[in-house]
Amino acid sequence: MAEPVERSEPRADAIYDWDKYADGRMWKFERGKDFLVDPKSFSNAARKAVNARRDRVSDVNIKIRQGTVFVRFNLKKGVNEDD
Repeated sequence: MAEPVERSEPRADAIYDWDKYADGRMWKFERGKDFLVDPKSFSNAARKAVNARRDRVSDVNIKIRQGTVFVRFNLKKGVNEDD
């Protein structure tokens, strides 16, 4: 049976530290260790994270291999990776 909650479920933006990962490097995420959802759902969350970071990130490259998701947020020209 459904039950009321005080607030909405946390967004993927709140669950994953996309700002940390949006540094121009390739990151490896393993299902069961780094995320619990379907790899395609995790990939969609990474794609959505680009929109909130358009000042720094131009796009994202994603590869899925056997439950592992590789993500690289591509930084805009002139953005320092250490920012």
